[in-house]
Amino acid sequence: MRFKRATATEERLKRLARSIESLAGRDAAQIREAERMSALRGSAAAELHASCADFVGSVNRLLSKPLVELGPAEFLPASFRDPGNNVFQINFSGRMLHMEFRATDTLTSTDDFRIPYIIEGKIRCLNQQMLDQVLIPETLLFCCLESGGYTWLTFDPRIHRVTPFDREFLVVVMERLV
Repeated sequence: MRFKRATATEERLKRLARSIESLAGRDAAQIREAERMSALRGSAAAELHASCADFVGSVNRLLSKPLVELGPAEFLPASFRDPGNNVFQINFSGRMLHMEFRATDTLTSTDDFRIPYIIEGKIRCLNQQMLDQVLIPETLLFCCLESGGYTWLTFDPRIHRVTPFDREFLVVVMERLV
């Protein structure tokens, strides 16, 4: 009887050891995926900043003197705060486009948007008239996954419209502030 019990215990120990090794492998894969997502988020945020910088530069080249500013002036992938909020602002003559975004709580999410995303945020447009009327429209901002890469999309919840975050979007939004 003791022999059977010892053999059964030995088999259970072997299964336990295999399970532990399998678990360690899954944990390592999850860590690699989290590191990949972190790097992807940093790159995506830097690309978002580059799009804003390109827009600001394009507008300023058409002005007699530079009047449009982007804050922060520089942003590297390593500058991305995770956890925490990241903020970009485009300012001119008392008007502001305020972008605030952060990493999702999980590696990817579909809580607020139907396409899986890794960064979520809000875009607010402000000028004195809007502040006086307490009217600060918000557009949602998402960095969505697509075939090994990502794309920045905006969603206006008032009219249920999805648009890419690009130069055209920035022109339309900034025209509202003028």
